Amino acid sequence: MATKRDWYRNTSWDTQIETEFDRRLARARPSSRPQYLFIQAYTLAQTHPGQSLLLLERFFAEPDQIHVSSAWQTRGIAYAAMGEREAAVAAYRSALEHEDAHPRVRTTALFDLAKLVALDGLRPHYDFVLKILERRQDEAVWPVQRYLLHGARALISHDLGKTDEARRSAALSLHAAEETHSGFRNNPTLGLVDRSEDEFGDRVSALMRSPH
Repeated sequence: MATKRDWYRNTSWDTQIETEFDRRLARARPSSRPQYLFIQAYTLAQTHPGQSLLLLERFFAEPDQIHVSSAWQTRGIAYAAMGEREAAVAAYRSALEHEDAHPRVRTTALFDLAKLVALDGLRPHYDFVLKILERRQDEAVWPVQRYLLHGARALISHDLGKTDEARRSAALSLHAAEETHSGFRNNPTLGLVDRSEDEFGDRVSALMRSPH
């Protein structure tokens, strides 16, 4: 259970934790409740996705505008954790639509969506992903974002038979994975690639070794 100060950041969930969360939520200022619901939902999205989705339903019933895009992204994360890929895509796209309507608000839903679509070979969504990556590629300011952007392009291009383009994008992705400085003086280690030895990184790396 989270500390009294972080009662809305529980990393596990059961009846006791839920009761305590609801008790504290009821005592919180009404204007703060959407934020607490979102943060708790985000904390549980990958480990307790079903509960995360229930909390998000409560958030969307009375949302605050600051966290709407992030809440849609969190819904995408939860659905992806459950293996509900089309529902995850729809949620990520809702996050991006909200960001288009509110340009000052940005999440990493773009990169989550690109990775999901590319890794799972969701061909009906290739065109949308490639177009939005092109339109919003300047938002990839951190190495991990460039790693995902170029890696997704590489996997999609390879699946479409564009071998040369796939290899070029793979090289850019792997270069981003090897960066040791963010490029920002005050945050030199922020946004680096923590781990590329997973299915996504392995498949991107394989494109550089494959002659076809």
